[in-house]
Amino acid sequence: MFDFQLFFSALLGWPLAKGALLTLALSLAVMGVSLVLATLLALAAGSAKRPVRVFTGTYVWLFRGAPALL
Repeated sequence: MFDFQLFFSALLGWPLAKGALLTLALSLAVMGVSLVLATLLALAAGSAKRPVRVFTGTYVWLFRGAPALL
């Protein structure tokens, strides 16, 4: 027989809420870091220095192709 009390106590318990808060905090932190990194890479892509443009292009090419490798 299904125990609704056990189900709802597990669903609304502190461990699940703690995990959800940790996930939210990590998501916000990663979005902030990726925004800064993407802005710097976008600025570097327009650089007058060829080595900087090559590095930026290689970095973008590598990480755009990573999902296809997986």
